Amino acid sequence: MINLPILRQNDREILKDIIQSKHKPAKTSLLNKYENILGDYLEYYKNRHSLERITADIDIDEEVSKYLNDAYKSGKVIDSVKAKITEIMPPAIKEKCPYCMLSEPGTFDHYLGKGQFPEYSVLSKNLVPCCSKCNSKKGEKFLSANGNRIFISFYFDELPKSSFLIVELDIDGDVPYIKDIYINSDLGNNIDEIIKTHFDELELFERYKNPMSNKLSLLVTRIKGSKQCRDDIIEVIRNEIIALEKIYGPSYWECSLYRGVVNNDDVLAYLENISIS
Repeated sequence: MINLPILRQNDREILKDIIQSKHKPAKTSLLNKYENILGDYLEYYKNRHSLERITADIDIDEEVSKYLNDAYKSGKVIDSVKAKITEIMPPAIKEKCPYCMLSEPGTFDHYLGKGQFPEYSVLSKNLVPCCSKCNSKKGEKFLSANGNRIFISFYFDELPKSSFLIVELDIDGDVPYIKDIYINSDLGNNIDEIIKTHFDELELFERYKNPMSNKLSLLVTRIKGSKQCRDDIIEVIRNEIIALEKIYGPSYWECSLYRGVVNNDDVLAYLENISIS
């Protein structure tokens, strides 16, 4: 998982262009709330590192909410914004959803849901490219019962520099398998709880099992009969981890899987045995 670049485009101008593209009565209603929405944008930016402090703007009525949500659904201005957000994304995010790092991002999530927070429906910094599965599972969820944010903000939360995803392996009948997947509970920063709820709510532990098992099987196939000693096997796997980390970050699920391999003596012994046999 990696942080995302922010679109360097003036959201005030984006909103103004959207309003100018509308016809009455939508144009009139949005113009009447223009200053309110700009004030909301300022609040979003001021609280970008603690978005749990944001509260919905009670002055945005049902009619204006509908016009803002309609503005997100279609229009040349918002289509251009979405295209520009996609364009500036690193290759890893053009290929994989930042929320799960599994599927290709084919839609946009509103980090603050457009149902509860319609004032941010067309705010570029609130639009996150993601896959439909994560978008559906996340929905309008935002805060937990104790008032903490549930999901990682990939624009503004600083992700740990070291891996927080731990994979443990074991051997069953001379075959390695995924024993457990969990989050390191000693990250030492305030994003710890957010990462845990992010994984729980998006069911990432369960969703990672099959792709991890497939990659483990591919690794076994690749090493079988290759005539490599343990040190050579470790070097090959560590080089793979380094290459993947540069693209997808240290907590990418495949990196964590391979770390689980090199940290397990029984699995390494198994791989060495099938390599030289």
